[in-house]
Amino acid sequence: MKLPNNLIDLAIKRLLFFTMPIVLFLYILYVIILGYEMDNLWRILVPYLVIVTIATISSYTNKTREEDLEDNDWFEKLQQNTRWRIVENTENKLVLKPRFDFPYSMISKETVSLNYSDEAVKIEGPRYYVDQLAKDLKGKTSKWMRKMASFGAFILVIIMLSIPVVFESGMYWDMKIRYHNYTMRNIEPVVKGQAGEMGNTVDNTNNYGYGVETEDYFIYVEDHMNLVRTGKDFQAEEYLIQKSGGSGVSRLNVAGGWVFYSSGESYNRMKLDGTEEGTIYKQGYVMEPHIIGEWIYFINFHDNQNVYRMDLNGQNLERFIKENVSDLAVYDNRLFYSYMEGEMGHVESVRVDGEDRRLEFQTDSSVRNLSRWENDWYYMNGDYRLIRTDGKDPDIYQVPIDDNVSTYIITEVGIFYSLHGEEVGYPGDGLYRMDHFGLDKTLEADTEWVEGLAYLGDWLIYHSSDDRMPPGVKMIDLDSN
Repeated sequence: MKLPNNLIDLAIKRLLFFTMPIVLFLYILYVIILGYEMDNLWRILVPYLVIVTIATISSYTNKTREEDLEDNDWFEKLQQNTRWRIVENTENKLVLKPRFDFPYSMISKETVSLNYSDEAVKIEGPRYYVDQLAKDLKGKTSKWMRKMASFGAFILVIIMLSIPVVFESGMYWDMKIRYHNYTMRNIEPVVKGQAGEMGNTVDNTNNYGYGVETEDYFIYVEDHMNLVRTGKDFQAEEYLIQKSGGSGVSRLNVAGGWVFYSSGESYNRMKLDGTEEGTIYKQGYVMEPHIIGEWIYFINFHDNQNVYRMDLNGQNLERFIKENVSDLAVYDNRLFYSYMEGEMGHVESVRVDGEDRRLEFQTDSSVRNLSRWENDWYYMNGDYRLIRTDGKDPDIYQVPIDDNVSTYIITEVGIFYSLHGEEVGYPGDGLYRMDHFGLDKTLEADTEWVEGLAYLGDWLIYHSSDDRMPPGVKMIDLDSN
C-alpha cells in the first residue's frame, strides 16, 4: 500500500476528528450518563479505534479523477442527491461537502471540487469522497444500495456502542466461562481436596503467594522464575521449575499432593515431585487465589474483578460474587471480600457454598491485604497506611504504621513489614518488625526491594537486594532470630 505524502497531517486529522469524538461520545454516554466503570474496556476500545483510524488514512489522501459525462441531467440529479451538499457554485465549478461519513465529514471540513465542461468532469479531493462522487455521477449507486450502506453503517455503530454494555453486563465473560468449561469437559479429574483444607495462608497469599508449606516440604519462588522445593530444614533442594525468562511464578497453593501456581495469564498445577504439569485456567490473570476443599476461589482481574471459583481440576468454572472486589481472604470456612461503594469501603463475607452473605464492617477507604489476628482485623487503606480495627465501629481504628507501607505479614512473633522506597513504592525498603499492637518497632534488615514475604513453619522468607545486588531469597528463623 502506497503511503500518502502528508501521512502525519492525515493521521493527526483522523485522530482528532474521528477517533477522539467517538471516544468522547462513549465516555459521556457510558461513564457520565450511565455510570459504567470502563477502566478495563478502555484498554481494548481505544487501541481498536486507533488501529481503525490508521488503517483508513490512505482512503483520505488527495486524488484527482476525470470522468466522461454521459448523462446531461447529472447536475439536476446531483442537486437532488441527499448524500452531497453544494457549498459553492461558480462557473464550471462546484464545491461539494459529503453528508455521510459522520463524524469525520462534519468536523474535518473536507470538501470535493468538481470542475466540468460539456462532456467531462475533473474531481479533486480525498480519495474516498472522489470515488463515491464518481459513482453517483454515473448512477452506479442506486437508492437501494445507499440504504443498504446506511443500514450497514448503523449496525456497525450499534455494535460499537454495545461493546461496553456486553462487557459491563458480564455477557462477554458468560461466553468465556462456557467456552472454558467446554474445553475442560474431557479432562479426567486427578486432584481431590479435603473438606475445609486450605491451600495456603491468607498472609502468604496477600504477599503474592511466593511460599507455601506442606506436611513434608517448603515450596517457594526464587528469582521470580524458579520454583524450589526443600525439606523443612532447607536441605534436599530440588527445582520444580527452573527457567531464565518468560512469565514469573507466583500465587502458590497446595492440595491433594499437587502444587498450584500462576504464570502470566494462566493458572497451572503439577505434582509435588514436579511431574504432570498442566494448565487448568488460561482466561487471564488470577488474583488472590485461595483453595478451600474442592474449590479454587479467585478474583478475575479482567471481569470487573468479580470473584470466580472452579474445582481443583479446572472444571465447573463460575462467577461467584459479582462485585468489583479489591481483596479476598478466607477464615472459618468463609470468604471475606472488600469493595468500594461510593466513598465507603465495604467488607462482607459469605460461606464457601455461597450462602449467608453478610456485612462485616465498613471503612472510609479501600481495603487491601486484609488479615486477621485473634479478634482484630488488619488491612492497608488507600493511603498505604496499615490499619487495625475490631470491625465494630468504622470510626474507631488504630494506625499502627503511619507511613507508606509496601507490604506486611503477621507471624507469631509480631508483624513484619516494609516501607515504600524513595524510588519505587513496591517492592519496599527495609524489613521492620513490631508487636501486634504496633509497638516496639525495630529494623530487622537494612535492605532494599523487599517483597514476597512468606511465613513457613518457624521461618520467614522474603526477597530483597543488598548493596545494589540482584534480589535474592533471605530466611529468618523466628525462634532464634
